[in-house]
Amino acid sequence: MIKIHFIGGKSIEGKVYSIDPVTHSIVIQNDSKFSIINPENIQQIEGEIPSVPSEDVPQSITNPQALQGLEKQEARSLHQAEKKISEMNNRVSPEVQALFDRLNFIYPCVWSGDSIMVVDQFRIDPPYTAANATKLADVGNEESFNRFIKVLEGENKKRNKLKAVSSG
Repeated sequence: MIKIHFIGGKSIEGKVYSIDPVTHSIVIQNDSKFSIINPENIQQIEGEIPSVPSEDVPQSITNPQALQGLEKQEARSLHQAEKKISEMNNRVSPEVQALFDRLNFIYPCVWSGDSIMVVDQFRIDPPYTAANATKLADVGNEESFNRFIKVLEGENKKRNKLKAVSSG
């Protein structure tokens, strides 16, 4: 049993379950609860930290197949985070970014400067209304463009309602 005191005054007591060799994080078990402790937040440790891993560490931690699954999950999460970052435009307001995010949920979108390119068929220029949406030449049909305009108008109505509610 050890007791860890954190910067800021809080503390936790329990058994050392595991120590991550990469991050040096300590996993503490207290009854059936587990806590992962970042070493940068530790002010003081009372008691001895075992140097030999516990024999009751589950086999799944050392199972190579489980590690491969974690590596795939990590790669997938990293790809998703990189995709989210690439979809951000710091030159537009948060409400315009929210509009982009909502449209991107429905249609694949990318930023082209301050314009939103939608499925490589439509472009929306500031101030991002239906009047500023254009169908790119010889791409897509009029019916799909009209459907997209309806979605854009609906999203702008929602945006304007939120604006009206938040301003008064």
